[in-house]
Amino acid sequence: MSDCTQCLHCEDDPGSIERLLPGMNILSSAYGNTRGITAICQHHDMFISPGLACADFRARPGLAAAAAASVPQHR
Repeated sequence: MSDCTQCLHCEDDPGSIERLLPGMNILSSAYGNTRGITAICQHHDMFISPGLACADFRARPGLAAAAAASVPQHR
């Protein structure tokens, strides 16, 4: 099952979050563990704690190929 972190709309890079939320680093850095796994949904324009994907989920490019490559092949 897909979750927000696998979505094209999910921005979870600390540097990008600091650019999208100016002033955030007054309290803490987006690189610190106080942020946890939070991200920004650029589709819904929300600061989120990623969970199960919503109806607007769009897989990140290359995600399906990467998932297929990580599945062990039986011989």
